[in-house]
Amino acid sequence: FIQEAKLFAIPVLPVCVNKSEANFSLEIIGDIKCIRIGFRAIKNIGENVAIAIANERKANGVFKNLNDFLARIDSENINKKVIE
Repeated sequence: FIQEAKLFAIPVLPVCVNKSEANFSLEIIGDIKCIRIGFRAIKNIGENVAIAIANERKANGVFKNLNDFLARIDSENINKKVIE
């Protein structure tokens, strides 16, 4: 699907803890429509973790740094592989 998007000159943006959703999503930068890769595309991140990260960010704003991220994400949803 990424190759298909590139054929149509649609930018594909990498996963970003402060911008990605659980799944692929549309992101508009200026006048350009882009596809943002979602958390679920990352190995070892399941649906529950992906949703928990996105929901926490929506509820309380962007993550300031790694410590902020770790403090705000429920330890039931996160493990060493997710952090890596």
